[in-house]
Amino acid sequence: MADRRDVILAHFGMLLQQEEDKHALHKLRTFTGVYSHGLPAGERLRRQIQGLPDAPALLAAVETFFADLELAAA
Repeated sequence: MADRRDVILAHFGMLLQQEEDKHALHKLRTFTGVYSHGLPAGERLRRQIQGLPDAPALLAAVETFFADLELAAA
């Protein structure tokens, strides 16, 4: 899970450097859906990110999601 989280956050960091905020947020939502497919509670994350106002909130939600998964697995 940690490797997947790291790949997602690295990818998102690159997107945020290359895109305007509005476009980056749309792409982040799309890629979060792809990256979370098949994960435990992935649907919950996909629903949550739809209502987030900006990219920092989305990144925080992704980090929290993976932290929760790691705790549940421990």
